[in-house]
Amino acid sequence: MAKPVGFDQKILFEEMEFTAEEVVRTSRAEMYGKLDQFLLGRIKGDKSRKNATTILMKIWSLVDDNHVELHEQALELIPNLPSEQRLVIHWGMTLLAYPFFHDLVKELGSLFVLQDEVASSQVGRKMKSIYGDRRRVEVATGAILSSLYSWGVLKREKNNYKCMETVIAEPQLKIWLLNVLLQLSGSNVAALDVLTNSPAIFPFQCQVSPLDFENSPLSVSRQGINMMFVSTR
Repeated sequence: MAKPVGFDQKILFEEMEFTAEEVVRTSRAEMYGKLDQFLLGRIKGDKSRKNATTILMKIWSLVDDNHVELHEQALELIPNLPSEQRLVIHWGMTLLAYPFFHDLVKELGSLFVLQDEVASSQVGRKMKSIYGDRRRVEVATGAILSSLYSWGVLKREKNNYKCMETVIAEPQLKIWLLNVLLQLSGSNVAALDVLTNSPAIFPFQCQVSPLDFENSPLSVSRQGINMMFVSTR
């Protein structure tokens, strides 16, 4: 059975912002209509507009039961953050919503560890090796790469991409993102450096100190001389 893909439409930052803002004051049934009206004129074609609505709803409304607490924390954090920091929240919510997105950005981040520029064809081949040589995989890969470029995390030079990094400044935001990665790992404990250097968050510099964990849902402990571990409380 083929692995599901799902993320097959370019999504703009302003579309995610609108959805995150409206979802707190709009019923789920009404959100579909609001999104359709917002996207009307921005996205040509009923099918493409419906695809974008489906993606945005899955990220910000149809949240898995296991991620409800992270979703609530995200909605509390996002209004108080500058736009470049709010992208971290949208990124984390998209990681939780779409395994295909998670796998793609993880592969992209792994490639950036080895090289300064990554060709779109490299990413495409890798995703087809994971999800199968299907047209849907090709479309979704292109949609995500186009989205990342529009979000400003990738700089395009011909068919190659370079990474544009952002430093995460807010301690609560760092802890929230680490919690996202911890949940995605399927474990309640992980080495701190594994999380902060995860290729899945390649555009973001996430340097933390023990003080950042005070009054947070995560705790940090030392094992040995240099090993720090993060776990859920």
